[in-house]
Amino acid sequence: MQDIPKPMSVQEQAQLFPFFEAGLAWATGTLSFDEIVRRFGKPKKYDNPGVTTVDYTYFLGDNVSIKFMFDRLYPVDGQPSVKTALIGVDSLTTTDIPKESYEARLNLHRVVRGESIDGVRNERSSYFSPRGVIIGGDPDTVDFVYRQLLPPDSLYDVYVTVTYKGKYGHDGPEFRSLQNPRDLRSIKITRWYLTPEQLEQRYLAKRQKYGMMNLRTGMVCPETGLWESWTQAGIVGKAVVRAGDRFKPYLRLDMPPADVCWMWAGEYRPERLA
Repeated sequence: MQDIPKPMSVQEQAQLFPFFEAGLAWATGTLSFDEIVRRFGKPKKYDNPGVTTVDYTYFLGDNVSIKFMFDRLYPVDGQPSVKTALIGVDSLTTTDIPKESYEARLNLHRVVRGESIDGVRNERSSYFSPRGVIIGGDPDTVDFVYRQLLPPDSLYDVYVTVTYKGKYGHDGPEFRSLQNPRDLRSIKITRWYLTPEQLEQRYLAKRQKYGMMNLRTGMVCPETGLWESWTQAGIVGKAVVRAGDRFKPYLRLDMPPADVCWMWAGEYRPERLA
């Protein structure tokens, strides 16, 4: 006999949102995992040898699991790095959660293909992604993709994929019947670290952009960062200059006065100067 899906109560559905909010804050770096444990209690730890991730899992009854996943394959400061927060609803449970209920609450940004991410890279994903367009995909399942808006010098991107179960009504390439489903199946929040190549691309783009401005001592700094001071003889030093401040004379005592220009050297991070 086939099991009949059971609707999740309004009270149970409300319990998803604090975890959604916490997972988003954790992935963006504004909430530590220790703070999550203090907020929700001690999770179940899954750390199997040979598996690249360490999972910490909470359960809301028999209906929902919430995983916080760390990546051992790409450690940061010697520790497993933040990877994914995943909220999953049991297949025998249905929900009634319109996407508008969390979009405004969490200030989620719907991705737009081709939009600028950080002034250098452009968005390649689409907000509305019905899985039926994929060979072997479930035509009744659809993903809605968001990107958390982060500072342009962030070392990672944070994406949110919310998956819904709907009912494709064979209504053309626009998939109109899947535009506003309510049976939420999962929420996946992932931190994607930029590759060294992407970071170099960003650096070179800013170097070229600010180099064309011919910034000189006394002019206003356009962006907080590490800046190089140059004379005709070459580089004479580096300094952290904040956006809105004026570039100050920066010469060694053993050098005569000279015309100094300023070149972008990279984002300012305190640990770089330690």
